[in-house]
Amino acid sequence: MTDDASFGVLEFAVDHLPDLVAVFDTNQICVLCNAPFREASPERSCVGKEIGDLCEDVERGDYLRTMLRSSLGGVQDEYTFKDAVFGAAPHRSIRTLPYPDAENANYAVLIATDTNAQSGINDKLYNYEYQDPTTGLLNRRSLQVVLERELIRSMRGKDDGHAVAVLFVMLKDFKHINQVHGHQIGDLLLENTGLRIRDTVRKSDYVFRWEGTNLIVLLPDITQVTDAALVAEKIHNVVSVPYRFNNVDVAPRCYIGISVYPDDSSRAEDLVNRANSAVIESEKQELPFLMYDETLHQSSIERLVMRTSLMRAFEQDELKLYFQPICTIDGHVAGAEALIRWEHPQRGLLGPDEFIELAEDTRLIGPIDKVALYQSCRFLAHLLERYPDFFLSLNMSATDLSDNHLVSVVQRAMQATSLVQTHRLKLEITESRSMQAARISLDAMQELTDLGVDVWIDDFGTGMSSLSYLKYLPATTVKIDREFAMDVGENEKEAAYLAGIIDMVRARGMDCIVEGVSTFDQFEHIRNMSADYLQGYYFAKPMAPEKLEELLAGSRKLPNDGTT
Repeated sequence: MTDDASFGVLEFAVDHLPDLVAVFDTNQICVLCNAPFREASPERSCVGKEIGDLCEDVERGDYLRTMLRSSLGGVQDEYTFKDAVFGAAPHRSIRTLPYPDAENANYAVLIATDTNAQSGINDKLYNYEYQDPTTGLLNRRSLQVVLERELIRSMRGKDDGHAVAVLFVMLKDFKHINQVHGHQIGDLLLENTGLRIRDTVRKSDYVFRWEGTNLIVLLPDITQVTDAALVAEKIHNVVSVPYRFNNVDVAPRCYIGISVYPDDSSRAEDLVNRANSAVIESEKQELPFLMYDETLHQSSIERLVMRTSLMRAFEQDELKLYFQPICTIDGHVAGAEALIRWEHPQRGLLGPDEFIELAEDTRLIGPIDKVALYQSCRFLAHLLERYPDFFLSLNMSATDLSDNHLVSVVQRAMQATSLVQTHRLKLEITESRSMQAARISLDAMQELTDLGVDVWIDDFGTGMSSLSYLKYLPATTVKIDREFAMDVGENEKEAAYLAGIIDMVRARGMDCIVEGVSTFDQFEHIRNMSADYLQGYYFAKPMAPEKLEELLAGSRKLPNDGTT
C-alpha cells in the first residue's frame, strides 16, 4: 500500500463495507476510516488520531504489535471504542483482522460492530432456528432441546413423583380446507388452532409444531399420569369448536396420542415415537385420544367419566349432606358433622373417599364446598328453631383456606339462610392443611372467628405438629384423629397416650372431641378420660337429615343397644 493509487482503491473498497473499519500504521496513527465509520462518529473522521485516543483497554506501548498478536490469539481479542468516538451511539466492540505475518506487518485493521444491531440479527436468526414462522409456535428443534431438559429435571427430582407427558396432536382435513378456501386460510386456521391449544394448557406447558399439521404438547410436572388425559380432552374440545368463514363452519378433526415419562420411556425420542404410535391408533379407532399404555388409558377413561358425572351431579342435585352425630360422654346428641355424599345414579351412595380427591384435582372442590356450606346453614337454621343448643360442623378444604372471599361467602350463606346464631356453625380445618400455609390459615381462621363462627381443628395428631402449635390457633375445639382411639381397648400405653393428649388440649382452654369411637371397649376406656364429646360408628353412622331429625325428636341417647 505504498502506492497512492493502490491506497485509493483500498479506501473505495472499504467504504462499501457495512461494518465500521479503521486502519492504523506502524506509528499507531489512523490512516483510513471508511464511510460507515465516519457517519457514525460525531467527529466525522478519526484519520490522524492515535489508537490510544480511540480505544479503551489498550496499554501504552507497541499498539500495532499488541493488536496483531491479539489477532493471532496471543494477547487480547476485543477492544472497545471510547464513548467520545461515537458519542451516545450504541456500544460497539472491535475485533482485529487476522494477519499472517505479525513481525513484518505495516498496518493493523480494526473492524467495529454495532452490538445492538448484531443482537437484533441474532434474535431473528434464533427465531428462525427455534420458532415456526407459520404458527409462531416453537418448532421441532426446540422440542428436542426442551424435552431433554425437562426429562433431566424430572429425573433429578424423581422422588417428587412428578411425570412428564408428551401429547401428539394430529390435525386432519387441512388438505380439503386448503383446496376449498386456499392455503392462506389453511395457514391462518393452523395458527389459530395452535393459539387455542396454547391458551388451554398451563403457562408452564409447551406447544410445538412438529411437522405439517401435527403439533406436540409437552406437559412437565404432572402429579398424576391420568391428568394428561384431562388435558387431552380439553384440547380436543377446544380444537373441535368450528370457525365461521364465508358462512361455512370450518374445523379440523383432532386425534391425540399420549406417552408418559417414566412409564413409557425415559428417552425423549422414544416418548415422541410412542405418542405418535398412540395417535395413529387413536385415528384408527376413531377415539379423541389414546394413551400408549392400555392400562393407563383405561384408568384415564374411568377418571374422565367420573369427572363428567361429577360435573353433572351439580345440575342433577345429586350431592347430598349426611350427618354423623357428635355425642356427650353419656350418649346425648349435642351436634353433628355434615358430610358430603354423592347419590350416583348407577353406583349408588358414594362417600368422599371415592370422589373428593378427583374434585380437588379438577378444581371442583370449591363449588362442592359452597353447596355444602349453604345446605348446612339452611339445615342448621331449621334445627335451631326447635333445638337452640344444637351445633353443626362442616369441613373446609385447603382451597377454601386460600380463597380471599371465604369470609364473605360464609357471611352471605348465613344471611341467605337466616342463620342468626353464627356460633352454632363450626368450620373444621384439617391440621395438616392448616400447617401447609400457616400464615394464610391463621388469617382466615381469625377472620372467621371475628365473624362469630367457631373454628375447629380436625384430625389433630396427623400433621406432625407439637401441642405447642395449638396456642397460635384461634380455635375453640380440637378433634383428635381416629387413629388414637383405634387401640385404646387393647393397649394400655395407647390409652394413656390418648388421655395425655386430651388433658393437654383441655389445658389450652379448648374442648376436645375424640373421633373414630367404633366399639364398646374403646368407649369404656375413653368415657373415663376428660374428653368433651365423642364421635364414631359406635354411636351412629352418617344419616340422612330426616333421620337426624327423628333422632333429635325422640331425645334418645346413643347407642341404642342399652350399653349406656
